[in-house]
Amino acid sequence: MVEVRQAEANLKDAGHIMELVRELAEFEKMPDQVKINEEIMAKDLARDAVKVKLAFVDGKLAGMVLYFYIYSSWEGQGIHMEDLYIKQEFRRQGVAKILVKELAKEAHEKKMPRINWTCLNWNQNARDFYHKDSVIVPT
Repeated sequence: MVEVRQAEANLKDAGHIMELVRELAEFEKMPDQVKINEEIMAKDLARDAVKVKLAFVDGKLAGMVLYFYIYSSWEGQGIHMEDLYIKQEFRRQGVAKILVKELAKEAHEKKMPRINWTCLNWNQNARDFYHKDSVIVPT
C-alpha cells in the first residue's frame, strides 16, 4: 500500500528528502551538483521555500515530489514541480502516478491553474510517463 504525506520541517523528513535528492543526482549523472544538506532542507521547509510529498510503500521510503509555488502575472499562482523521483525498487508500481495526482489535487484545491515541470531530454522513461500516464501536461 502506498502512503503519501506532506514532509514536515524536521531533520527526519529532511533526511528522507536528501537521501532521495542524492539518489536522483546520481541517476542524472550529476552527484557533485548537490550543494545543500539536511539542515538547509529543514530550514527551507520551515519557511515554505519548498514543499515535498513523500511516498512510502509498506513503510519504506519509495519516492517524492519536490515542488514550490510560482506566480504568473496572467494566471496567478501555480506550482513548479522541480523533482519527481521514485527509488528503483518501487518504479512501475504506480507510485509516481499517485504522487502526481496528489500534486494535481493540491493545485486544484488551491485553485492553481498550472503545474510547470521540466525533464532531461535523455530520460525517455520519464518523458513517456509525463506524456502518456500523467495527469499534468508540460508548459
